Amino acid sequence: MAGADFSETEEAQRGVIAFLSDPNTHGGHPVAVRSTPTSHVFLAGANAYKLKRARKMPFLDYSTLELRHALCRRELELNRRTAPDIYLDVLPVTEKDGRLHLGGPGAPVEWVLHMRRFADEDLADYAAATRRFRLSHALELADTLAAFHKTLPPCHDKGGAAAFHASLLNVRAAFAMASDADFTAAACELADVLIAIASAKARAIDTRKDQGFVRLCHGDMHLGNIALINDHPVPFDAIEFSEDIACVDTLHDMAFPLMDMVAHDLPLEANGFLNRYLMATRDMDGLSLLPLYLGYRALVRAMATGLVGKLDRGRHYLATARQLMAPRMPWVVAVGGLSGSGKSTVARALALDLTPMPGALMIRSDEVRKRLFGQRPEERLGKDAYAPAVSEQVFTIMRQDATRALGAGWPVILDATHMDPAARQAAEAVAKAAGTPFCGLWLEAPADVLRRRVGGRDKDISDADLAVLERQLAVDVGDIGWPKIAANGPPERVIADAEAAVRFRLGMLQDSPL
Repeated sequence: MAGADFSETEEAQRGVIAFLSDPNTHGGHPVAVRSTPTSHVFLAGANAYKLKRARKMPFLDYSTLELRHALCRRELELNRRTAPDIYLDVLPVTEKDGRLHLGGPGAPVEWVLHMRRFADEDLADYAAATRRFRLSHALELADTLAAFHKTLPPCHDKGGAAAFHASLLNVRAAFAMASDADFTAAACELADVLIAIASAKARAIDTRKDQGFVRLCHGDMHLGNIALINDHPVPFDAIEFSEDIACVDTLHDMAFPLMDMVAHDLPLEANGFLNRYLMATRDMDGLSLLPLYLGYRALVRAMATGLVGKLDRGRHYLATARQLMAPRMPWVVAVGGLSGSGKSTVARALALDLTPMPGALMIRSDEVRKRLFGQRPEERLGKDAYAPAVSEQVFTIMRQDATRALGAGWPVILDATHMDPAARQAAEAVAKAAGTPFCGLWLEAPADVLRRRVGGRDKDISDADLAVLERQLAVDVGDIGWPKIAANGPPERVIADAEAAVRFRLGMLQDSPL
């Protein structure tokens, strides 16, 4: 955040600002001040105190002491949903005998939100900029967000196509305040495209509302509002001042961190985040709206950065929006092979290389099986989870989710052994029923290579061990009609061969993701 600028703050708050800026108020700890157009945050020792600026804007009203008190309490309540260890209390600034006190005796003259301080370096956007934001952070954030969204009741009187259209108009209008005419023109052009798409998809947006997907979400979960606390991602600073802004489609809420990962050049993390969230929620039907939501979130960040003079960053977000809204076509790629053949490595690469960001949906049988039993993908399952009846249920779920994603216009990669000829036929049937192109790949490697890889696995979500591999090696997999890829070479060579085979089968131009 920018340094403190109190020039526009109402005169009545100046004494409180000076009081909270004084180290003596905080036991002698030096005080750092961070300011935004809506608040001042005073950082002292292990504590942070957030003061809402006495302002009224088109989208919020902090103009009275009563409103600031109520919204401090609302902010505490909402943010304790995701960050209970950061949000501590609402404290009064009181006056007695002509002296101000923080949480002491006397009549309240102001209210502050008391928070636990964390370092600027712990912000996820800082970690992303310094290449410290890892795939493990993205996956954990997806699990956190999916679980959070499941706890939220529907907002039947908020959201929908009309509300989304109004939000787009408000954001578009805000760019009139930008200092650069070319930036304003580019932003308004993008906004007009989004408005047209939203109008065309109004029925789908309203259907999502009718189905209960509009909920009181976080509302502002870009990477700057996610802290890495003890190396765990913790969303904070949820919108408290407007339920009209915060009550959105859950996929719209998820789109903000997803977009920001792409903007920070984190393609692997972005695709991993998307797939982890979708595997946890099975919310495939909404994918038809995801490019629209991603474009809107990028436009919002372009506004937030461009209007405070960060024009290069604002332009970057506009470019990110165009990247995420690029046309894509649905297709199915099935990757098969014995354990240790590198199916998931190839699938992850294809998910990024064959379609615009944030990449293809990757449906992995190992993860579907874990989710079926209510387990995180990294947790191991017992032998009962691998009974034939369970495996058939897993493959049924994979086909169902693939069909729904294809219907929403999203490309799909099916990652499973596909050892049974019937399983291979079923994968092809999914694409045929959807009227989309199909390519199957069979990865093969010598038995000793497979044994070495399986024996050396660490923290892989597959439960397959050497005993499982030996049983697979004894199975006759039948005639393989899919292109066979030699999988015993360097990963980059295997991936290149797999990608070339897929592009040939699907008729893709070499440098033109579809």
